[in-house]
Amino acid sequence: ERELREAERRLAESAEARARLAAEVAQLRTDGARLAAALVSAAARAQSAEARIGDLEESLATIAGSEDAIRRSLE
Repeated sequence: ERELREAERRLAESAEARARLAAEVAQLRTDGARLAAALVSAAARAQSAEARIGDLEESLATIAGSEDAIRRSLE
């Protein structure tokens, strides 16, 4: 009978450990999905910022060209 109780105790501990591991795996999956979404969002923001930088560089080049033309006309 003592062996039976010991086996039942070990089974209960195993079931508890399995449940804890299952919960941890579920949490890791949730965290992974959240991190993946954050990565996609960050990549989109970086791409948008790069496009804006390109637009600003073009505007700056146009302004610099205009400035040069104005300076030449004043000489």
